[in-house]
Amino acid sequence: MGGESPIGFIAYDAYARRYGLEGEAFERFLAFMRAIDDEWLIHVDAKAKAEAEK
Repeated sequence: MGGESPIGFIAYDAYARRYGLEGEAFERFLAFMRAIDDEWLIHVDAKAKAEAEK
């Protein structure tokens, strides 16, 4: 248990509302951010596994 988890939709939505991202712009923003977040979580997991093997 523990560790990092994906950024929640509510955080993306709040950011988009603050900066006026709507419609297609929001959909692109969400897709890109989720892709970045997924890669970050993969990186963090690999780093944790490498540290555990030491």
